[in-house]
Amino acid sequence: MGVAPRSAMAQERTVRIGALVGRRNSTFMPKLLKRLGELGYVEGRNLTVEYRSADGVMERFPVLARELIDATCDVIFAIGAPQAAQALVAAKSPVPVVIIANDYDP
Repeated sequence: MGVAPRSAMAQERTVRIGALVGRRNSTFMPKLLKRLGELGYVEGRNLTVEYRSADGVMERFPVLARELIDATCDVIFAIGAPQAAQALVAAKSPVPVVIIANDYDP
């Protein structure tokens, strides 16, 4: 009995991911979306992305984190600024959180 390729399994349902970023022009999002596409998750087809950007205002992170949690995302990516990850931890997110940090140690 054969096993279906990952891309076939990825198309079974629409997945909702959250992205909490410090600035709209995050250099990580295109790379993340490219990799998800390679795994069969394509935005607009079987992937919905909920973007939230603090636009450089760090005090906005707690409200944005709560919005993503309330949006019932399957996973939330905290990208860039440490305040993004801290806000999700402080909100006690029941949603899995993936931290993408390039200039600090989470």
